[in-house]
Amino acid sequence: MDIRAMLAGWAESALARAQTAELATATDLAGEALAILNGFRFTAEQVDDAHILLGIVREEFERNPLLEVAFLAEYAADERLEPIEHAAAALHARAGALAAWSAQHDRPERYHVRAIFDAAARCELIETSGRLVFNHDRFTGLIPIPDDDDD
Repeated sequence: MDIRAMLAGWAESALARAQTAELATATDLAGEALAILNGFRFTAEQVDDAHILLGIVREEFERNPLLEVAFLAEYAADERLEPIEHAAAALHARAGALAAWSAQHDRPERYHVRAIFDAAARCELIETSGRLVFNHDRFTGLIPIPDDDDD
């Protein structure tokens, strides 16, 4: 998948979506939002795609969570994930939780990258201090630690 090519096709639509209030409610943690975000079942590839897409969007535009979710909404539409706005918010939340977990817990080359994205696709999000994160013990329990002898 060529994410940069997809960005070009999505830019106009994503900017239009970002200007509406439609996506604002998808990122609100009030009420049942956490249950909605955890209700989606993604593949490791979809979480990896979201991670890559967000990296590119953040390079091209100033960091703007609403715009990021708008681009993820275009991706969700292409992947036929419904409802689109909720799927985009869920992907955004998972990518953010993965980045936070990786920054705090992952040492280079300790885990297989595929296993990390698979865990990010499956692990439940929890709210801590107003942030969405993965429970560290549950998340690492989903990731097999490679043996040092596996060469």
